[in-house]
Amino acid sequence: MTKTDLRQRGMMLVISGPSGCGKDTVADLLGKDEPFIERTITTTSRSMRPGEKNGVDYNFVSREIFEDQITEGHFLEYNEFVGNYYGVPRGPVEEKLAEGKDVIFVIDWNGARKLRMAMAEDVVSVFLLPPSLDDLRKRLITRGRDAADDIENRIKQGKIDITHYDEYDYVVVNDDLESVMRRFKRILRAERLKRYRQPWLKDIVGDILKGQKPSPEIIQAASH
Repeated sequence: MTKTDLRQRGMMLVISGPSGCGKDTVADLLGKDEPFIERTITTTSRSMRPGEKNGVDYNFVSREIFEDQITEGHFLEYNEFVGNYYGVPRGPVEEKLAEGKDVIFVIDWNGARKLRMAMAEDVVSVFLLPPSLDDLRKRLITRGRDAADDIENRIKQGKIDITHYDEYDYVVVNDDLESVMRRFKRILRAERLKRYRQPWLKDIVGDILKGQKPSPEIIQAASH
């Protein structure tokens, strides 16, 4: 058995939920706490804003280049928002999964659908719910990024988003951040133990049926 065979394939962790429910906070904390998790870098056709860096905040390209990349099948999912394109490149994600890294996507339910259509077996989806709409409104007000009308529009959109909760593998209520992080880490542990994410199992079973003890390398990989 080769060293490559012992590498566990990563997963695509999709986090969705209404605006203001804490998706980015959870994703950022997981990225810091979990050594095998990475965030995706979205490609966009919009102009770079002050303080942003190409290849760090976004991959910035022209609208023409973005549309060429759409034609070439470059994206796992993409959408157009306020006249600008946003999309997740397929190549870097597939490379990270093959390296055994988990990739986080903070996207809406429509984007989650597209990812499932593209790579269903690799997707693990979690919908993050606020404790209540009042609590969601308070969070939107507290973060101070939106005008009053915009907040109410986000609440209206949030109600629509919440109706799609049953399309997800897991649903977590963001009532307490520490508790939420524990639940997300349990989800990751359980998903990593799924049979099809452990490529060495075939070799372990084969050795057992032959009356042999699996090699220490395989046992170590299975215990990771």
